[in-house]
Amino acid sequence: MLKKEFTFLLLSHILLHFSSMVISFIGAKFLGPSLWGKWQILNLILIYGPNAQMGVLNAMNRNVPLLRGQGKHEIVKETQSTVFSFQLIVSLLLIILVNLIALLWFPKDLLLPTFLLGVLLFVTMIHLYFQVYMKSTLNFYLFGKQQILLSILLFFLSPIVVLMPKISSIILVRTFAITAVLLLIWKELRFSPIFKLDFAIIKELIRIGWPILSVGLVYTAMTTVDRIIIARYLGSTQLGYYSIAIMVSNLILLIPLIIAQQIYPRMTESWGKTRSMNEIFKWMKRQIITSLLLSMIVIVCMALTVKPIVSYFLPKYISGIPAVYPILLLPILTSFLWAISNAMNSIGKQKLYLYIQIISLVLLIIFDAIAVKFNFGITGIAWATVIAFIMDVLLSLSGIVLISRNVKHAR
Repeated sequence: MLKKEFTFLLLSHILLHFSSMVISFIGAKFLGPSLWGKWQILNLILIYGPNAQMGVLNAMNRNVPLLRGQGKHEIVKETQSTVFSFQLIVSLLLIILVNLIALLWFPKDLLLPTFLLGVLLFVTMIHLYFQVYMKSTLNFYLFGKQQILLSILLFFLSPIVVLMPKISSIILVRTFAITAVLLLIWKELRFSPIFKLDFAIIKELIRIGWPILSVGLVYTAMTTVDRIIIARYLGSTQLGYYSIAIMVSNLILLIPLIIAQQIYPRMTESWGKTRSMNEIFKWMKRQIITSLLLSMIVIVCMALTVKPIVSYFLPKYISGIPAVYPILLLPILTSFLWAISNAMNSIGKQKLYLYIQIISLVLLIIFDAIAVKFNFGITGIAWATVIAFIMDVLLSLSGIVLISRNVKHAR
């Protein structure tokens, strides 16, 4: 069952990332390094914006399989309704906030793209709710199905970016595609929304989910702080060159992410039933070994093909190729990090993992500052990212070993 799910999900993720790569290639080629670099800056709103839900989705992703393992199905339904209502309100508020930021601080040429970005952020937030809904209820078939539809829509809508090579075109393509996918999910789930705001449930979900969200937020910062530093100190054109490394990292981190998404609800449900660290370690071992074996195949293929592909399709971005090679090491490191993150979230040790991530983020910022100070360029910043992730793995492994000595095993 797990192998079939993995194969189907892998296919859906590959198709989705292929379509996203097509749009990225088209956008990079027709917008040019400078304008494409500006899109990378705007894209940070899409990356950080969804964190406005304050961990409610993260808690739902943890609590639903946990409650299912305990047979508390009525509480599951109540939680799902409350989270949907909360997510809807937060999404609407985000549109207002993004538009306000655009009016106050953004240059005129970015006003329209930012307004459209607010709409895209709204549909993305609702889409995220349903993604968590499907994963937490182990409905991976529908999860894969909607990703396949999204990939098809993105692929066939991508010529719009060629006809209108603007940032707004990229945003519109994604907005239309995600909206269509939402309609499919709504129909397949036979979703009947019940608007219900139980503040006691929301408060509890935030209490549980905020540490999990904070870990994810710090992890996001670790994978994006390089872009912020490049944009701030090296300029949007250099960020455009570095976008090759960004596209590669998005692709090669695919396998560890897919495996982590599949293992997490099963690990949490197993912990809810047994309270045994032996079960946690069993799932961790399975996750790490599978991620490493499959990631190595992707890493080797990418190392052999990235230079000829970029040279042929995106010759203006050749300067970004040296920064790609250090990034190829990230799947090896994240194979360990995702497994440890799943374990700590499952057993309720999110705060410890959060502290570890904060320390790692501080180290990354220091390493990036050194790279900028000594003019190591975007390649130096890429190596700084890898070194910080190595430190993160070492600290995280120390943390899970410490926990295993203190948590009582269920007999």
